[in-house]
Amino acid sequence: MQTLIDYNDAVKSNEQLVASLVKEVASLKEYIQLSQKVVYTNKEVLELLDINPKTLKKYRDNGWLGYTQYGDKFYYTLDDLMQFMKGGHQEAFALKN
Repeated sequence: MQTLIDYNDAVKSNEQLVASLVKEVASLKEYIQLSQKVVYTNKEVLELLDINPKTLKKYRDNGWLGYTQYGDKFYYTLDDLMQFMKGGHQEAFALKN
């Protein structure tokens, strides 16, 4: 038995598939751009670390987070962020019986 497919249904299905693929490609492009980013702004670091501006200022002022300043703008490299994250890292341990 052969099933007939309505041409309009096939076109709609293909259009939906293409739209879904376009969204996926756009999402992947955005991810690649973010992962290759060399310099982050205050706003981006605030979002990445999910902190408020006063906390970010405290991290800078205490020397916990490296940065570069041009005028009133602060910039952070991936190395700055990685060093900061490693500074607070605690090794896992297991309790002995």
